[in-house]
Amino acid sequence: MLDTNVFDLFNMVSAFTPLLLASTTKPAMLQVIINTSSVLVRLQFAFSAAYNASKAAVTSYSDTLWIELGPLGIKIVTLFMGEVSTNLMSPENISFDPVSIYTVALEGAKERSRNHAKNSMKPEVFAKKVVQAILDKHYRYGKGPMLG
Repeated sequence: MLDTNVFDLFNMVSAFTPLLLASTTKPAMLQVIINTSSVLVRLQFAFSAAYNASKAAVTSYSDTLWIELGPLGIKIVTLFMGEVSTNLMSPENISFDPVSIYTVALEGAKERSRNHAKNSMKPEVFAKKVVQAILDKHYRYGKGPMLG
């Protein structure tokens, strides 16, 4: 999880930052890095400690990038995703070792995941909202580093 959510993010930002810096001389282009964090950074729930920690790392990284790259003309946006229905929350992805002290909570955790999927925004809808917010000139020209 840390490889995907944190270290691969480091690698991608390192690879694309020179391209973004080179484009800062083109005023029609929007230079922005969008990092996906989670509301679980602040509102943790049980059985997601590794995920929560990886997203906390993303948030801290984004905050630092905002300080480092902002003065160079690159905007940093941190998305604090919440109620978006993805396969990550699928009940099929939840299991406990048969001798785990949490085995009694398995069905409750799966039910929480089913409710999340039923009540959450579809990823396509969320993606369109994000793109619109990023392209919105009110956000684009300096409302700060975060987008909820």
